Amino acid sequence: MQDGDLLLTLAEVAVAFAGFASLVSILGQRSSRDSPVVQAARLRGLIVSSLIVVVFAFFPFVPYRFGSSPFAVWQISSAAFAVAGGGMAVVAFGNMSRVRSAGSVPPGFTWRGVVIGTILVVAEALLLGNTLGAFSTSAAAIYIVSLLLFLGVAGFMFANLLLSFLASPEA
Repeated sequence: MQDGDLLLTLAEVAVAFAGFASLVSILGQRSSRDSPVVQAARLRGLIVSSLIVVVFAFFPFVPYRFGSSPFAVWQISSAAFAVAGGGMAVVAFGNMSRVRSAGSVPPGFTWRGVVIGTILVVAEALLLGNTLGAFSTSAAAIYIVSLLLFLGVAGFMFANLLLSFLASPEA
């Protein structure tokens, strides 16, 4: 597969985000200025987005090994990725509602949700277009862009998680 090395590299980066975030969360629990509900939501979102990138960086190898044409590989992978991405959006909105119902919404939480939601909508649109054959000449590139968008969400969540452990200006 022509883009195999790039896909494997994206999986490695996603695993690094998830691993470092878990470690930082455990070590930094005492210094966080946010509630445990908010911290759990941040970590859950980051882990889910990272794992989706890992799974769908490997997924194209399956139809490829079954002998699918290069275009079919990206269509099949895009369809499965779009379904999983929709599931991730459900998890993200569930996390946001948990935080809101706990009454502990930190400053900037809403705009961060808008940024993440916008990125997910763009990635889903690209994946659906790829599934339907709208990008026949660049199906692999569209799939990789979608993976990068999801990886960008994981990176954005990782940065937010790290920043949440910094001391507040009042401290």
